[in-house]
Amino acid sequence: MARRTSAAVERSAVDALIGALESLGADAEVTAVEQPECDLVVEVAGSRFEVEVKSVVTSAFGQRLARRRKRDGPPLLVVADRIASDAKQSFRKSGINYFDRRGELRIVHPPLVIDTIVASAQPIAAGAGGSLDSQVAKEVAIACLLAPDQPHGVREIARYIDRAPSAVSNAMAGLRADGLLTSEGEAMVPDLFHELLAVWRRRAVSLAALPHPRSRGAERLGLGLHEPEDTMGWAITDTRRAAPPSSPRSPGAWRGRSARRTPEARRRSPPRLAVARRRGGRSRSR
Repeated sequence: MARRTSAAVERSAVDALIGALESLGADAEVTAVEQPECDLVVEVAGSRFEVEVKSVVTSAFGQRLARRRKRDGPPLLVVADRIASDAKQSFRKSGINYFDRRGELRIVHPPLVIDTIVASAQPIAAGAGGSLDSQVAKEVAIACLLAPDQPHGVREIARYIDRAPSAVSNAMAGLRADGLLTSEGEAMVPDLFHELLAVWRRRAVSLAALPHPRSRGAERLGLGLHEPEDTMGWAITDTRRAAPPSSPRSPGAWRGRSARRTPEARRRSPPRLAVARRRGGRSRSR
């Protein structure tokens, strides 16, 4: 998707705002201005609002704008394709009006009060739209979510996840097109997290299982199962029978084994390893 210019973003935002207001029966008149404080001015039901147009508004930007904006100044209306939920909370507290083009419009300037959900004729970034289909895009999303309030560059992310810069660039372009990343590579929170969760493939992983004598885990834990007679390790003892593997174990049942016991000691106390087999409803140990 081609990146929109600032003029295209502003024109699209104005059309969407006027359409939303007209659907509610409110007349609006837009005036272009050349001021550093705002992009344009809109008059709604006799009230004038300074309008700031953004592609996306992150939580961090919303907080900065709320701190910078003076309550005694002209009322402000922020229009964006996507506004983070935390940014909306900051706007409400500071008296900033906003229009999230996904459908949420809030303009509170008595006697004018609009706080509703409007039908969007052209839904903007309602879903991830396939930008998170690839594994690279998922890794990029995770990397950006680790530091959501910081800008991220293509080469920085590519080094971090050990991927080709071209693949990372394509993934970030897709996420920006869906409104999940800002132009500076900041993550839209919690939107990006929710979209990532929706496409995440869950896989069950056992947290506990009987170790295989030749498994890497058994070697790392030093269980000594590959040569129980001649190596140091661990085994369940102090039981007449080995209970089924799913039954609870007493911590006191685990004992250390010494290496290289003498044949006489082995005859007096044969080793009992924790290998349980159910046969006919009974458990056996050996």
